[in-house]
Amino acid sequence: MIFFVSGGFLVWASRTPVMATDLGLTTATMSAVVFSLAVGAVVGLPLAGVVIHRLGSTAVIRWSLVANGLALSWVGLASSVWQLAAALGVLGICVSLLDVAQNTAAAQVEAVIGRQIMSTFHGVWSLGGLAGALTGVLAADVPVSVHFPLVAVVLVGVGLPFTWWLLPAAPTPPAERGRAWNRPLLVLGVLVSAILLCEGAANDWTSFYLHNTLGATEATSALAFAVFSLTMAGGRFVGDHLVARWGRRAYLRACGLVAGIGFPPALLVTDPAAGMIGFALLGLGVAGVVPTVFSAAASFHARPAAALATVSTLGYLGLLAGPPLIGALATVSSMRFALSLLVVFPLVLALCANQISNERRSSSTVD
Repeated sequence: MIFFVSGGFLVWASRTPVMATDLGLTTATMSAVVFSLAVGAVVGLPLAGVVIHRLGSTAVIRWSLVANGLALSWVGLASSVWQLAAALGVLGICVSLLDVAQNTAAAQVEAVIGRQIMSTFHGVWSLGGLAGALTGVLAADVPVSVHFPLVAVVLVGVGLPFTWWLLPAAPTPPAERGRAWNRPLLVLGVLVSAILLCEGAANDWTSFYLHNTLGATEATSALAFAVFSLTMAGGRFVGDHLVARWGRRAYLRACGLVAGIGFPPALLVTDPAAGMIGFALLGLGVAGVVPTVFSAAASFHARPAAALATVSTLGYLGLLAGPPLIGALATVSSMRFALSLLVVFPLVLALCANQISNERRSSSTVD
């Protein structure tokens, strides 16, 4: 339920056109304002590792739920461009704190039960994001100054009681305190960054590519993005089962091959149907990669929260870089050539999968 509530805080993204209209912002200005959330998120990720190590993941989840609710309310009540930028920046920090804390708590559950369930948790997060977006549709005529505080109250009210069922944090023995940055974590972080670059690029450019390059209708282009999102969610719900059967290495290798081999038809065939199938296979391939790598990072490091913060920070940089990088490459070449990166990175993942351990640490070392 914590992951579902966390996804629900994405409700603000469904109302960005309304916020821009209310404050009289141009598209360029609104893009710059929304970027403040990304800056806040990057600032919050390394901070999260330190705070969780001191207070424990459960305490941080409780406080960050409340903080997210207050920040979301502030976003809705912002009456100027500067207030909105500040509110989104604070929301970005709060989202990072909650994100790392909930992943740390999930890693603790994994350590206790002895198997991966991180991918399922991320699937639930996707459902929460979908639910938040649906409230944006249903509340289309409701001012954001009413909508966001209302959603915040509901999310915090639903999420807080569930924090009392979380596992208590186990202290990290002094002898096991490890550096937040080391070579294995950097490898995992680079892999997450590459895959999140693909996710970010697909999120922003799927519909554009089908409509402007393949000549699909606007409805078909929108459907292609929906299919990509659905295969992402579906892939996360089956990911843990496949990891249990095959192990992390074989699963991640299969993910890289599905995405790397399944996506090229979208680039080589000019039929919109081929484009839709290609993006669907890309979504299916990358769906479980990030939660599986998160699980790996947390399971072999003495400080899971610090490990998750490190990998998340590198990953988020890829997510931010993906859309503008594809756009820049498309400007100097073509969109088809630019999107070929979405073939290369999954294949690199398939080649590097052997670098990821199948082993799991004892539950006593979880933050």
